[in-house]
Amino acid sequence: MVREVLSQPPREAAELLKKGPPARVAEVLVETNPGIVQDLLPEFSDDFRHAVLHAAPREFSRQWSSNQAYPENSIGRLMDP
Repeated sequence: MVREVLSQPPREAAELLKKGPPARVAEVLVETNPGIVQDLLPEFSDDFRHAVLHAAPREFSRQWSSNQAYPENSIGRLMDP
């Protein structure tokens, strides 16, 4: 599924991911480049995004949440846990 996500623009990739359970989406995002993750997270509804963040390993969830606070196209949005 990671390859499928990487081959799609963010909106389409998010639509594909939303078909799966949050735990599976978290697994896919862990294997995905942090910059892409930051493009995908805003495409999810608030409820689904929170469920994915809750399902992700804590260090990833914290980092993804922190990265969202940085301006778009900044190096801060690309940080790995």
